[in-house]
Amino acid sequence: MQTPKFSIITPVFNNEKEIEQCLKSVAAQTYTNIEHIIIDGNSNDNTVNIIMDFSIKHPHLKFLSEKDNGIYDAMNKGIQMASGDYLYFMGSDDVFYNELVLSQIADETNGFDLIYGNVWFKHKQIIYNGASDKRKIIDCSICHQAAFFHKRIFDAVGVYDATLKYAGDWDLFLRCFYNEKIKIKYVDNIICIFNDLGISGYHSESKKTKYRVLYHRLGIWGVLSYWRIQLKKYL
Repeated sequence: MQTPKFSIITPVFNNEKEIEQCLKSVAAQTYTNIEHIIIDGNSNDNTVNIIMDFSIKHPHLKFLSEKDNGIYDAMNKGIQMASGDYLYFMGSDDVFYNELVLSQIADETNGFDLIYGNVWFKHKQIIYNGASDKRKIIDCSICHQAAFFHKRIFDAVGVYDATLKYAGDWDLFLRCFYNEKIKIKYVDNIICIFNDLGISGYHSESKKTKYRVLYHRLGIWGVLSYWRIQLKKYL
């Protein structure tokens, strides 16, 4: 039986303290039809040396180091390099929840374009965030490290908007949830131990930028829907 190939894409810049645990987490997966693509933003600490040393014994590792224009530009480079069927974006300070994550997700992939689960917030010690839908995604993004994207998604809705500083993942989820051709599945699994002290995407973005994204993707209806959701929270 043919199994899907996973491309795990990790952007990194000057993270010599945590990159090795990320590399080891991917290498420890029992599912072996994988590649791990590291997109380094031209680090000037020991990050590159750690990656190169690790790659000697781990042929699934691919590596690019050059200056980029932010995390979403780095992710887009990873998309171009990826040869997998499903793409997963892991922070350099994150790790898989356990060694069975990819094996479990491989069993859920049949016919689905976007498969997502939950993450464990390392510092808050909570599970985030359950199933989503068209309404919820307007107000609360899925954690990026909970999701697996079939490569055909990027042909259907485009790659990341590299002009966004934090909310490029939320913007992509919006495009996926509001494209009727994309088949989406939620699985009640914890995918990743997520460093919730890092950049938090949707929640770090300004309201002005949120309005711009919503208007660009969903028109005035998207902005009004967001306002209605916020109003209900305060009533």
